[in-house]
Amino acid sequence: MYSAAKALDLAFVPVGQERYELAIPVIAVGGGYGTLSEIAIALKRGKPVFGYRTWEIDGIFRCATPEETVVMAVRAARL
Repeated sequence: MYSAAKALDLAFVPVGQERYELAIPVIAVGGGYGTLSEIAIALKRGKPVFGYRTWEIDGIFRCATPEETVVMAVRAARL
């Protein structure tokens, strides 16, 4: 497990569109179509999206490592 991830508490989020009502950033990893649709919904709802090896889309904060992705998302959640 990544050292940056050890500082996080796990949380269960609702299934469906309700999860986008939470004030949390989104982490996108990989480039499947499911990931693309999740990115689109998150961006449409104004959620920050942090990506590691994912789609190159305007609005995604690109991160170089998994650790950086988690750190940036945690910082955004604390704002």
